[in-house]
Amino acid sequence: MEGNLGEGDDRDGVGETGPSLRSAEIINYPNGDTKYVVATSIGVFSTESLSGSSTLWELEVDQLDNVVVEDLDVRIADGTIVAGTVGRGAFIGLAEQVTVDLPNLELTSFIITNQDGSTSITVGDQVFFNLSITNSGSMPTTSGFTISYTVNGDVFTSDFTENIAVGASIDEVVEGASPSAAGSITLVAKLDSEEIIAESNENDNSQTVTVTVQEIGSPDPLVVDFAVASSEVGVGESISFDPAVSGGVPPYTYSWIFEGGDPGASTEEQPTVAYGDAGEYDVVLEVTDAEGTIAAESKTSFISVEEMVETGIVDATTSQLISIYPNPVVNNSFKIELQEGLSFQSLNSLRLISLSGQSMNIIPRQEAGQLFISTRSIVPGAYVLLYELEGKFGSTRILIR
Repeated sequence: MEGNLGEGDDRDGVGETGPSLRSAEIINYPNGDTKYVVATSIGVFSTESLSGSSTLWELEVDQLDNVVVEDLDVRIADGTIVAGTVGRGAFIGLAEQVTVDLPNLELTSFIITNQDGSTSITVGDQVFFNLSITNSGSMPTTSGFTISYTVNGDVFTSDFTENIAVGASIDEVVEGASPSAAGSITLVAKLDSEEIIAESNENDNSQTVTVTVQEIGSPDPLVVDFAVASSEVGVGESISFDPAVSGGVPPYTYSWIFEGGDPGASTEEQPTVAYGDAGEYDVVLEVTDAEGTIAAESKTSFISVEEMVETGIVDATTSQLISIYPNPVVNNSFKIELQEGLSFQSLNSLRLISLSGQSMNIIPRQEAGQLFISTRSIVPGAYVLLYELEGKFGSTRILIR
């Protein structure tokens, strides 16, 4: 040993020749700095400069002062030092870390498209790899790098020559080969595959995608949805469900599940379902096309069923004295017809109430012996029409769509 370890140091009892060297490691930091670490007969020492007899060695691990260290290993990634001693076991420590500014390339997006920009790929389509590259580090890149593409195990590369500023993102489009057969293809894109650029994080440079290649003339994917005129109904009222199906191969078969409904399941295309209890209920539609392809749509708490409000005294005979057409209400209005022999002059009051008890603003219009009510300004849903006719109070339920 040279330097301060070879000058008059007799801690190992062999005179002033200094301790014996048992093992050595060199740590090269990304900024160009270097640290030399040695295992000796009196401990672990380090220096940042070798200057012959002027070298200044410093004790690296305090616990190993004057301990024989036979072996030494350093993990460059984080500066971890492992020292194997004679009679004292193994010691683990960290070398002093050096913080440096480095770029950090991230592959933030990797999308496969055809010549039309669609992600639906068919046999024979020209394929393009669309990448978004971001530098999230603290230093711009100063050199180009290689991007590798692995397609079902086969690898090809492209060169990227632009420098990327700190915080900047750049889009890259690379032309790939046309698929010759239908099936599933796994693609992996990796930035700086030859590790030309020193980065602060090497673990976010790649992405993997899987693409399904369809035969020429294959149908579009089967897509399922459904809707109702209003998802809010009163207890005991019915509601019709309308499917919206596209793609696949017609004809379709339908399988509905109605939580809390009557019926609870149906295979009709447009079923009508009644709900007997208040609450919120899920609806599921599963559709199968002619080739056996299945697609489903599930909507949680889709139907809201509310208790009907109390309307006061109701005389059962009034239900035969008044009629509402149409019900459910469509085209923004409904008409009220009275039993033959009755006059609207005996209709003393008329109110439209929501299931929450809110009174709606309505303006009746009488025409040709009939009374019309506009619903243009009323939100679709379930309502109760309250009236007093011939001195009797009554109510009837209305569904506005």
